[in-house]
Amino acid sequence: MGSTIVPLDPLLKSLLDEREAAVIQLAQALRIDQVLIDERKGRKIARDIYGLRTLGTVRVLLEAKQSGLIDAICQPLQSMREHGYRIHEDIVQAALQQAGEVF
Repeated sequence: MGSTIVPLDPLLKSLLDEREAAVIQLAQALRIDQVLIDERKGRKIARDIYGLRTLGTVRVLLEAKQSGLIDAICQPLQSMREHGYRIHEDIVQAALQQAGEVF
C-alpha cells in the first residue's frame, strides 16, 4: 500500500514555514490534539486557528527531567544553542530556574 502525498493547505503555507505547516496539517489528519512547535507564530496559529494544544522543546526537556528521564536540562540546552537552535535567553533562564539549575 503506497502513501499519498497531500499538498499543504494554502492557508497554512501562506502563514507558516513548510515544517510548521506540515506538523499542523498532519496533526489534523491524524486527529492529534497536541503538537511540538517552538516558533511563537506557529504556536499561536496552531492554538488560535486550529485549536491544537502546543508545547515547545524546552517544556519537553523540563518534563523529561521532572520524570527522571534526564538528569539535567542545562547541557541539552547549551548543545542546542551551540548548533544554531535559537532560544531566547529569558526562556533559557526561566527553564533553568524551574529545573533548579544554573547555566
